[in-house]
Amino acid sequence: MSLEEATQHDVVKDVNGVKFVIDKMLDNRFDEVKVDYGTVMFRKGFIVALENGGGGC
Repeated sequence: MSLEEATQHDVVKDVNGVKFVIDKMLDNRFDEVKVDYGTVMFRKGFIVALENGGGGC
């Protein structure tokens, strides 16, 4: 994840007032992605996971 401006290779999605810039190739590859903020052990940060149970990163 990073903060970037959209290019012609991206799709911009607005979810509840938050804009996400997603590479077109990735957008076509995954149906649903969940972005959350949480704490795991001693780390805090964003958690990105596939809704179909494909894991997180």
